[in-house]
Amino acid sequence: MKNFLSITLIFCFIFSSCEKEYDFDLNSSSSSSTVSLGNCGDECNEWERCVNISQDFFGFEEGCRPKLHLYTNHGNWDAAVTVVDQYGNSYFYELEDLRAHTVDLQYINIDFPVNTLAYNYEHGFFPDSDTYHLTFEFTDSKTLEFTVNDMVYDPHVESNVIYNGSGQLIHTGGSADAVIEFSCNYSYEGENYSVSFSATRYN
Repeated sequence: MKNFLSITLIFCFIFSSCEKEYDFDLNSSSSSSTVSLGNCGDECNEWERCVNISQDFFGFEEGCRPKLHLYTNHGNWDAAVTVVDQYGNSYFYELEDLRAHTVDLQYINIDFPVNTLAYNYEHGFFPDSDTYHLTFEFTDSKTLEFTVNDMVYDPHVESNVIYNGSGQLIHTGGSADAVIEFSCNYSYEGENYSVSFSATRYN
């Protein structure tokens, strides 16, 4: 009896923090604004998905979680950045190990490198960490298109600038195979630049 109780407690402990996610194609052309998987019914809005949430020793209960968690709660991102100046000169940069965070149902922040000395020069104090957040505001829950309008440290001009543009989180298979792509423009000291950004996730 004691062994049976021990095995039962171990089994419950192992599975107490599990959360099963339904990883479906978020780029489907469905026009429905709700997700009706399992017993969630119409509780999940267009920016959520139905998952099995552990209830400690009491099994699982289905509930709604943000879709964007599929891209932020495991693995980091490596990015390739190409900056083109107004004369057509192209400059290539690699950014590694960028973390992404779901901020709200329609927002993802991705860490972006910042030059702390340049930041201090412009703002009069050093940033709290060695990263700067670039915010993606998602505008379509099916295509996962987003807009970018945020200040980042651009690697070419080595200064903080405003990236303004649009992009898409391309979901070709499972969420682990997703790609973040955007293009944007910025101005610095009277000259115009365009940026192409492409990031892939690794675990």
